[in-house]
Amino acid sequence: MMDNNPFLSESFQGEHEQLHLSVTPPERVLGKKNLPERIMFAVDVSHEGNRTTEHDDSTIFHIKAALKMFVKTKSMFNSKHMFAVSCMLEKSAVLYDFTTDTESIIETIDQLDSQGSCVSLDLSSIASDIVGRMGKEDETVTRLILICTRPGKCFWSDIENWNKLISRENFFCDSIIIGSPSDRIQGIKEVLKAIDPKATRSYVHMIEREKILSSMATLLAHPSLRSTQSMASYSLDAKEEEY
Repeated sequence: MMDNNPFLSESFQGEHEQLHLSVTPPERVLGKKNLPERIMFAVDVSHEGNRTTEHDDSTIFHIKAALKMFVKTKSMFNSKHMFAVSCMLEKSAVLYDFTTDTESIIETIDQLDSQGSCVSLDLSSIASDIVGRMGKEDETVTRLILICTRPGKCFWSDIENWNKLISRENFFCDSIIIGSPSDRIQGIKEVLKAIDPKATRSYVHMIEREKILSSMATLLAHPSLRSTQSMASYSLDAKEEEY
């Protein structure tokens, strides 16, 4: 039921109902079409990023809860939205390809678990995962939501393919960086600069794990219609605190 969804407030109107939004009109051309979205979640599942102690998997628990709520809420807005799930260790690997079958996507998210210990994470493989899965530009928008728990260990081995990808008007990438303040700062600036050189299309959240639900809520808006992050101010209904 919609009343039990912590992303939604009573002031819900249209696709942005869950957000109390206050913005200055952005100085850029926004998309005129509310096209269906193809959303890929790329989740860092390494032990290093998801465990604060040897037996503590609470970071991946927070990630999974936020992703499942995002899928449920987003599919309420438009049943044509498609989702895919990819996990990241040394490279990314697609676990479930784009589908409107939200039950299968939620089941795949439920099966995510922290695993393995990796020296580094090559983000270049994500571009390969997406390029062959892009929809037609006039029919759909493709999104990558990158959830990284090892920001200091990310790098690009091949930036050329990524640059081609982000130059496409129907592609958007948002990032959620989870970790301590020192971890988030170390080595992440160049990574984020590569993701969105002009810092006009992406949303980036550098947070502690407990804040991921709120951060995911800001990504519910259609990327072609939303304001730039620097111009937007979001807050959630108080119900989120009960989740």
